[in-house]
Amino acid sequence: MPNITYKGPLADSSFRRMAMGVWDLPGDPTIYGYMDLDMRHAMARLEDLKSEGHRVTVTHLVARACALAISSLEDLNAMPRLGRAYQRETVDVFIQVALPSEDGLGKADLSGVKVRSADTKAIEVFAVEFKERADRVRSGQDEEIK
Repeated sequence: MPNITYKGPLADSSFRRMAMGVWDLPGDPTIYGYMDLDMRHAMARLEDLKSEGHRVTVTHLVARACALAISSLEDLNAMPRLGRAYQRETVDVFIQVALPSEDGLGKADLSGVKVRSADTKAIEVFAVEFKERADRVRSGQDEEIK
């Protein structure tokens, strides 16, 4: 895949070898989950960032937190390929973007933005990059989507 770069294959544990041989292709590669979080400190931080002139949202915080979690557990940032698990070079996150309907009747569509190396970016930089890309996607000017 040209949009994913790899460090190379991960070491094969006995579990990984068994899993790669037994698991079938996913019919629905989706994982659902939920958590209750105390957001008081996060909301206070968002207010601080807002007072400094940064537009950072809960979505930005959660997406970057996911990137940091994946970064801290390298095995999560791997992909099955050719019968082996390959480590990705970067931690990228994909965030959905709502597209307005062309007919104005409220029928929206979804697209998305991938923020590359999300774990290495300050939250302010992450938010700006996401907004710029989302604006390009919504206006039909994003080169990765065309």
